[in-house]
Amino acid sequence: MSNQHYTGQPGIDNFAAGVNPQDKHDRVKQLRDAGHVVAMAVELSRAVMRNIRQNLFFAFGYNALGVPIAAGILVPFFGLNALLNPMIAAAAMSFSSVSVVTNSLRLRAIRAEHKR
Repeated sequence: MSNQHYTGQPGIDNFAAGVNPQDKHDRVKQLRDAGHVVAMAVELSRAVMRNIRQNLFFAFGYNALGVPIAAGILVPFFGLNALLNPMIAAAAMSFSSVSVVTNSLRLRAIRAEHKR
């Protein structure tokens, strides 16, 4: 994609590609000294990877608890009343999905830090 594609996006006034590291450092410092916010894709990438790990933890946790309970692991301790009602299982799976989606929506709140 070209510079014109990115600079046409809302909130992006200036985009530089193919810049060597020293020139990039100088340009970022110049923009930040002038009071501009400079977004770096690395910050967003790290946040996305952290979010993926959290979502995998949520999904694994729900399945690690829910599958044995649905299979009847509690029946020897609590009798047949411990079998998981299918409606409760469906609600638990729905809550699992809601927690993953809600956690993912937190990425929308990420803003580039303004460093000076």
